[in-house]
Parts: sequence; structure tokens; C-alpha cells
Amino acid sequence: MVAIKTYAHDIEVKNADGVTIFYNWTNNKTELAVTQPGSSSNKYSGNVVIPESVTYGGKTYSVTSISGYAFSGCSDLTSVTIPSSVKSIEKIFTEDYIVNLNLFRECSSLKNIKVENGNKVYDSRNNCNAIIETATNTLIATCSNTFIPNSVTSIGDFAFCGCTGLTTVAIGNSVTSIGKGAFRDCASLTSITIGSSVTSIGREAFFGCSGLTGITIPSSVTLCDASSFRGCPNLRYIMVDSGNRVYDSRDNCNAIIETATNTLITGCSNSFIPNSVAIIGDFAFSGCTGLTSINIPNSVTAIGREAFAKTKFKSVTIGSGVLKIGDYIFGYKSSSSENWPVKVIWLTNTPPSGYANAAGKVNCVANELYSRLSNKTVYPFLSSLFEVDGIKYVPVSPSDRTCDAIDCSYNESTEKINIGKTVSYKGVQMTVKNVNQYACYDNSFVKDVDLSHDGNVGNYAFQGCTGITTVNIRNVGGIGDYAFQNCSAMASATLGEEVTSIGQYAFGGCSKLRSIVIPDAVTTVGSYAFGDCI
Repeated sequence: MVAIKTYAHDIEVKNADGVTIFYNWTNNKTELAVTQPGSSSNKYSGNVVIPESVTYGGKTYSVTSISGYAFSGCSDLTSVTIPSSVKSIEKIFTEDYIVNLNLFRECSSLKNIKVENGNKVYDSRNNCNAIIETATNTLIATCSNTFIPNSVTSIGDFAFCGCTGLTTVAIGNSVTSIGKGAFRDCASLTSITIGSSVTSIGREAFFGCSGLTGITIPSSVTLCDASSFRGCPNLRYIMVDSGNRVYDSRDNCNAIIETATNTLITGCSNSFIPNSVAIIGDFAFSGCTGLTSINIPNSVTAIGREAFAKTKFKSVTIGSGVLKIGDYIFGYKSSSSENWPVKVIWLTNTPPSGYANAAGKVNCVANELYSRLSNKTVYPFLSSLFEVDGIKYVPVSPSDRTCDAIDCSYNESTEKINIGKTVSYKGVQMTVKNVNQYACYDNSFVKDVDLSHDGNVGNYAFQGCTGITTVNIRNVGGIGDYAFQNCSAMASATLGEEVTSIGQYAFGGCSKLRSIVIPDAVTTVGSYAFGDCI
């Protein structure tokens, strides 16, 4: 063996097979620990065999440990052999928790982990390509094509972290706990079965599993961290077995609800919220990037910290029972408008404490008490909001029986939008005056729009509705700025004889629009009204 002294680590030694391994002194320079290379260009790759001992400077030293992060990020590493002389694999303290066994994180090409038979601390039972702590039967590190032996009783912290080649996992009935970050950043994981003996699921256990579409929580689970499924944008269902006494997923709402407190602790992309929920917990919908709109029922009294962090809401309706809103509800940069939802409808007459944390770019409010909100429209009868055929209306003047269209549902019910001169709700016929700003903003479900009400089409009302193919606007006053901007599939637009104005950029970016007739009543066409209509 040839030894070379460096400064980033204590020594580096080339094995007989030509692979260089990096070491630090331990135990008063009587033993060695495998550590990280001194630079990213020297990362471990291929097959690495850790020797039981190293001869350096004429003396022989036992290799007894592996430092944390030793193999972290070694994407070209295919196998590691750990000798029986290794008695410990270091834990690293980082942030506010212990990160255990980071040494094989992000080793995306690792196909084999083997522990020699003589090792009394660890084994790799039944050739499962993993390191198992013998005394506790805990699986603490693994690689992409692992199966979990029936003898394993717990999956340790970060055990599968960064195993990007992992596609399916079946956790047997012998396992009782899943550690924090256990399957974090397993981006290719699409299917997981959790055995009937699991009692706890740790913090961020499935964080960043972007390929995961669904999961069932068995009745045995009594502890599930609110962040367990953060950063899973494609999660379409969460189901809790009916026998679970601690949690449920009431009314198939695709969420985990703590039964005793009626607290929704974590949800997924297409969740709705049952009327029985009283609290939306901290981080409950954090990272649900597929969530575009949400209706918070009147039963909810409190919304927790960062409950909707890293979401991109088009529409939020806050029920009349909400009394408290936590800090940074849309993320740490909640003071920046880039994290705000497009529109927020406030059904509460008295502003909840912390209401400014949930500001929208536009806000519909019941009164002027919402002084800390900008760009707001006051509707005194907002609590009488009603929905017909996917469009949400609010009474403007009950005596005159008039209303405005202020919002829409972001689902299949808005595929065809027909806002006429009148709308009937509970037997009362009301005259529709205006379509409010941002009413159907960026709604990908909308395909056909027919408007014949007696008022205006607000600014940005249908901006970014890329699925719209035809628009028919009759008997309307003005068409607002950016009203149909970037409706890139729009091939046909018909304007009725009573349209009076077309705002700036109103049809800008409608690249498939081939022709349009400007009615005689139009007196104003804004700048770039048809910009980029190529």
C-alpha cells in the first residue's frame, strides 16, 4: 500500500486493487475511520472494499469506524464492502436533529451493500443489500434494490434517503416504526405498502417522494408526524384504515385527521376539508404544489403555521368560523406577494388574528375592518356567497336582486362557463352585473366561455386559461385589461354589439386567434389589446 499525507483528511491509502480510501485518525491515533475525500473530484466510485487494517509509516492500524457523510453524493459508487473490524458508523449532528447514517445518501448507482459474516454489530441479512444493526434489528442504511427481511423491526432515520432508483417498497408486518427521513427524496418511488404492525411514522419520512401517488395508513399507527408527506406534489390519496382509533381520513378527504382534536395534520393535492374539522395543523398542506384552490369550512377555527407553505393557490375561501391564522401561512416569504394566493375570499365579519398573514393579491371582504389588506373589494353580503354550475356569486343589492360573479371552482365543473343575464339560487332569480377581476384566473379546466350579463368583464378575469378554445361575449359593457391574455388555445372570439371597450392586453398572447370583429359601440381599444396574436 502507498500512503500520501494530505490536509483535508489525515491520510489517504491506495488499496492493492488501486482504489484510494481516505482516513482520519481516531482513538489517540491508534485506529482509523473512513472519511470523505478531500475534494469532489476524488469521490468514491465503482466497487469500494474497506480493509480491516492499513499499514502507514511502518505501523499497522485497524479500521474501526466510518465517518458520517463518508460516501454521501457518490453517484458513481456501485458497491461497498465493510469488514468485521468496523464497529461504528458515525452519527452527525446537523440543524436541530440527529442525521443518522448519511454516509450512503444520494448514492444513486449503489447496487450492493454487504457486511462480512464476522461483524458482531451489523449484518446484511439474507443478502438484502442493507446494513442492519444486529442488537436492535434496525435497518439503518440501504441501496436502491433493497428488500426488507422479516426480521427487521424498525427502519432507521434516513435509511432509504436519496435512493432514487427505488420504485416500490413493501414494509412487512414485523416492522413497528419508520424513522425520520426514512424514504426522503426517493423521487422514483411510486408504490409503498405499510405493514399492519407499524405504530409510528417519523418526521419527513416520505418528504420529496415526488412519484408517490397514494398511501394507506394502517390501523396500528398511533403517531404520524405532520411533515411525513411534505413535498409529495403528486400524492392523490391518503387513506387511514377504518380501525385506527387515533387518526381517520373522514369522508375520503385524502388527509390524515387526528380524531380526538379534529385537527387535520397533513393533506395531499386534491384534498377537501370535511365540515367536522376544527383545526388545520402546522404544515398540513405544505408542499402540495398540485393544490390550486381550497375552501376552508365554517367549522375551522384555527389555521396553523405554514399550513399552505410552498403552494400556488389561485383561490382561497376562508370560512366564517376562523378566529386565528398562524405565521407564514404561505411560507417564510409570506410578506412577499410572490407567495400570496391570487384571490382570497374572507367570509368572516371580524378579521381573524393574524389575518394579514393570509393576504391575497386581491381580496373580497365583508367590511372595511380588513384595513391591513390591499386591493380589496367590499361586499357587505359576502356571507351569502353561493355557487351555481361552478361559478361563485355574491349578492350586491338584495333589494334589487343583483349579484356579481367573483370566483370559480378549479375542477371539471368549470369546463363550460355560461354566465347569463340572471342566475337562480334557492328559487330566487338575481340579475348578474359584473364578472369580478381574476374570477377564473389561470383555470386550466375552462374550455368554452359564454358571457351575456349586463356589466363588465374584470381585469385578469380569464387570464392564463390555456384550455379556452371559444369565447362568446354578448351584451357586456367593457372587457378589462388582460381579461383573456395568454389564452393560447383560443381560436374563436365573438363580441356582441353592446361591448363598449377592450382593455390593454385583453387578448394579448392569444396566438391561435385568427380574426375578430370590433362592434360599433366600442370606443376604446387598449394598447397591445391583440399583441402577439401572430
